[in-house]
Amino acid sequence: MKTDVLNEFFRRSRGWPSAARGQALFSAVADFFADITDLDSGFLLYPKRDTSEDGFFDELAIYEPWGVFKGKENELEESCEWASSEFETLTPAMEQWFTPEDLPTNLRGLLYPFGLSEVGIWPIHVHDTLNGGIVVGRVKPSSSLLPKETRTVLMNAVSSQLSMALNLIRAARMAEAASQRDPLTGLLNRRGLEANLSAMMERAEEKGSVLGFGLIDLNGLKTINDTHGHPMGDEVLKTVASIIHQSVREDDLVARYGGDEFAVVLEMEHPDVEAIMRRIQEAVEKRSRGYSVSVGGALLGMDGDLERCYHVADQRLYKVKRTTKMDPE
Repeated sequence: MKTDVLNEFFRRSRGWPSAARGQALFSAVADFFADITDLDSGFLLYPKRDTSEDGFFDELAIYEPWGVFKGKENELEESCEWASSEFETLTPAMEQWFTPEDLPTNLRGLLYPFGLSEVGIWPIHVHDTLNGGIVVGRVKPSSSLLPKETRTVLMNAVSSQLSMALNLIRAARMAEAASQRDPLTGLLNRRGLEANLSAMMERAEEKGSVLGFGLIDLNGLKTINDTHGHPMGDEVLKTVASIIHQSVREDDLVARYGGDEFAVVLEMEHPDVEAIMRRIQEAVEKRSRGYSVSVGGALLGMDGDLERCYHVADQRLYKVKRTTKMDPE
């Protein structure tokens, strides 16, 4: 290990908090160990994706193995099911150095076959929760091995900096997700619908499906607000939003575009968006204690892009509304 390894750690780790993705961050950490230290082998253990707090240990995976672990991802992955259920039991063994003979029983089967002469596991915390670990070790003898106390300081620093960077990534993702949601109804907002549309279009193209765009306008919201107050109007909006959401499939997009206007993007086998919009209209009228909506639809691609479909659906909605004189405003 180079004598200036701590200085090199601080130099390299300055960029870790600016990482946009966990994968890039893990790669930088692994490169640091492989390039600079005599901890010549290791990997990171972390969930495959963000999950809820009560299920955080269900999806642990191996990331960026180096040294004797490189190319052994399949063998290591076989242990992930065990690690997912037993990982918290490793806490007493963390932040310590072990020889193969001294490894705790629940670690020996995982790490002993790789011929390590020394191994240590340091925690990864996100939002003060143990979410993963940094597994490091040595196979090759080293003539420049730093004292154990110095290696411990290094690992504590890596663990802290990595955890902080992951916290920042998580916070950025949460902020981005919040910016795409309507705070009143919990539905996507217009930005959120647009952000999720590309992935939906790709899925539809792969499956040969048709995408329909629908607008839903809550009739008489101004009258409700003027007569019963805005809190009552908010409750009506939340009720209608819930009914719309329950009236489409799980993978369909539902958004509050603003005010009294909602939008849906529907994956369909047949290009009959009008029929689906009528079913949504009937569901609202049946389940909302007498409130009503006006609807209009268009077909993405056939009627144009999202902006064009919005105008087409809006024209069709107001044509029906004027004809039926449904809106009391």
